[in-house]
Order: sequence, then structure tokens, then C-alpha cells
Amino acid sequence: MTLLDPVSHDEPLMPDPDLIRQAAELLAGASRPVVYVGGGVVAGGASDALRNLAERLEAPVVMSPNGRGALDDRHPLALTSLAGREILAEADTVLAVGTRFLNAQEQIALATRRAAGAGQRRGARPGRPAQP
Repeated sequence: MTLLDPVSHDEPLMPDPDLIRQAAELLAGASRPVVYVGGGVVAGGASDALRNLAERLEAPVVMSPNGRGALDDRHPLALTSLAGREILAEADTVLAVGTRFLNAQEQIALATRRAAGAGQRRGARPGRPAQP
């Protein structure tokens, strides 16, 4: 295993434009996207950007225990990690933001999603009816 060199907290990370474009294309083409968020969204002050993205995609936001508060719990797209288990399993695309997947519950949810197979089931999500 190779460890990465630590990054200074003072230097901003610069995303690769090609990877951003690829991610945007995946999200735009998804029929059941989900945004999975951890505590990094709250710590980074990115809650408004998260809300804007989720609303634009009409994508549920599943918050890890450390990600609670990234989106107001009363927002119609907000789900806790417990409430979001089924939504994650039904997703055809998952955007993970501000998480390190350190929590066993998060790993179980993602393993369940992988075992279900991407794109094999078509289910309901908040704001959209189930598809046959």
C-alpha cells in the first residue's frame, strides 16, 4: 500500500477539469442519482453548494452521521444514513462528497448497493414515482 503525502490545509485542492466533466456527464445521464455526504461538507462550509446541486439534480442527499446538518433535515431531499439505505441501493449513480467512508454503516450501505448491481432495479426516490 502506498500512502499519499499530506496536503497542507492552507492550499486549496485543484480538481482535474476532465474528471469534473466526466462526473458531470455521469450525473446528468443518471436516472436515479444520489448524493452521499460526510462531515467534510459541513466543515468546508459547502452546505449551500450541496443544496443547489441536489435541487438541480433532484437527487436525494444521504447524510452520514458526521454529515448530519450538511442539508437541513426538513429539506425534502434530505435523508439520514439509516433512512437512505434503500435509496442508496436503488441509485444508478452516487456522488460522494466530504466523506472518508470510515463508518461501518456507510460501508455496509455501499456494499449493499454494489451487490444490488447498478441500473438493474428502478425504484422510487423522493419527488419521483417508482418506474415499472
